Amino acid sequence: MNEHYWITSGSDQKGPYTLSQLQSMWRAGSITADTLYFQHGFNDWTPISVISDLLDSPKPPKTPETPPIQTLRPALAVERTLSPRLIVAALLVAGLAAALVMRWQYSQQPKRELAAALNSFFSEADELAAMTAVGTTRNEFATKLSKVLPRYDALDAKLDQKLVPFDDYKEISQAIFWWKATSEAWTSEYSGVREVNVPQYMSKASDIYHTAKSKLTKYAK
Repeated sequence: MNEHYWITSGSDQKGPYTLSQLQSMWRAGSITADTLYFQHGFNDWTPISVISDLLDSPKPPKTPETPPIQTLRPALAVERTLSPRLIVAALLVAGLAAALVMRWQYSQQPKRELAAALNSFFSEADELAAMTAVGTTRNEFATKLSKVLPRYDALDAKLDQKLVPFDDYKEISQAIFWWKATSEAWTSEYSGVREVNVPQYMSKASDIYHTAKSKLTKYAK
């Protein structure tokens, strides 16, 4: 329990004060050693200088202020601040981007199919073009031609899609024509026709094929 003090200066009496209040007054010079004080249990007024040690007690240190704690706004709170229009715009942009990617992939499909048809055709036609009248029998030629023709038909269907300029593939059909002519000449009843035409036709077909392939290779990648 805090003790209470009264002070007097001349005929004026003031109080009660706490010790802390007296210390403040002492330090401010409001009371001096000549000031009289009184408290419960005293019989008379006493010079305040007798408790100067108490009055001179150091001022209690000031409690440092605790800096405010900065809290981070949760991510959810930030998200809630997004404008609904901004969210809708972001969704529209994402949807448009996805649609463009799908459209591009779809547009590339015919080109991929064309490349596959060309590579399939080349894999058989290269062997046919390498055949010569010398060292090749009619049956060997006919067997290889029977494998080339279906692949040519599949390729021709892709070329009709206008993915390749006509000037880049017109020789393909010419090569096929001469390979068919070779087959017909080889099965001719007239041995003279066969002996004259087969080597000529095979060579002509091979030359035209290589010209066509040099133009079409870029579409097979």
